[in-house]
Amino acid sequence: MRKILAIFILLFSLNATAQNSFEVKYKYTAILGRCIDYECSNFYSEYDTIIEKPNATDEKKILDFIVKNNERVKTKKTIAYSCISDEFEIPLDETDIDNSQFSIDTVFTIDKKGKEKAKAIKNIKDYSTSSLLRFTEEWYYHKNTNQLNVVVNGYAPVFAVYSELNEYKGLMPMYWNKLHQPVSYSNGARIIADTSISWAQQIRFQMPLTYKEKHASLMNRDVSNIKKLFNMELADILFTEAKNQNIEVYHPQTGKKLDALELNERLTSSDTLFVSDENGEIIPKVVQQTVSRESLGSLIINQSFIFNENDFTITSKINSIIVTGYLDYFGIPKELFEVRFSK
Repeated sequence: MRKILAIFILLFSLNATAQNSFEVKYKYTAILGRCIDYECSNFYSEYDTIIEKPNATDEKKILDFIVKNNERVKTKKTIAYSCISDEFEIPLDETDIDNSQFSIDTVFTIDKKGKEKAKAIKNIKDYSTSSLLRFTEEWYYHKNTNQLNVVVNGYAPVFAVYSELNEYKGLMPMYWNKLHQPVSYSNGARIIADTSISWAQQIRFQMPLTYKEKHASLMNRDVSNIKKLFNMELADILFTEAKNQNIEVYHPQTGKKLDALELNERLTSSDTLFVSDENGEIIPKVVQQTVSRESLGSLIINQSFIFNENDFTITSKINSIIVTGYLDYFGIPKELFEVRFSK
């Protein structure tokens, strides 16, 4: 009887946890780990515009999550950290927490003498209108098992800032919610020495919510590489593993698994160019091109975020990545193949 009761309690607990969590999928393009100097000792990650954003239902769920977590910050049920850095070094004090809950507007009034006077108005900040949700993450790729693990170290609500004339001024993160201490700061040497990790990088991702500005980047560009012993970008590693048939790959549109011959066909194209022959006549010439490491393009990343309202943690997983490359003279990248990752 006790065993049955214990099983029932466990199942009820698991069901309650599932009901208090939700998953949001994002799809975006990125170049991860591209070298910026000859020796590849420095790295950056370049991001393009978000391709897909959450639907209205998911957006409301995320904003509700932010509002509920902000109540925990206000009532000191959790520790919030300064956004000066993403190392979670400076906890917010009482004054900082109070400042995160209000915004100051300046209004001008005329006094009895007819002089204009500035007056500061304190407004309660509405976290249900947060512009973005910022993440700091660490990604680890294990090519021997084709696993791409994501650790969400923290998240921060962000507001767009406007002038009194409603001119966009920039973004202001309010505070970090710490989930994990970044390993890249505390124990980067262990990652470098770990031969099971083929590639590792710190990622800073910004999820657009009520954010409407088109000219500002949704992705931070100061992403740093962790695994400096491996100077190839992630696209390069996936491309090499696919060509060597070490990982399974799929057709980006149909989802069909590709064999070696089918993959090779997708990595090759024929173009007709018009050139001058030895007599000065214009003649057609068929030129065959094959994608190489040097002609790889961006990655199309399908990433999920799981929001847990029991403990207000957020986890993430990479469902798949589509590798692109350039096969023509017009600079239009082609979707080459899709990689799905082991769980």
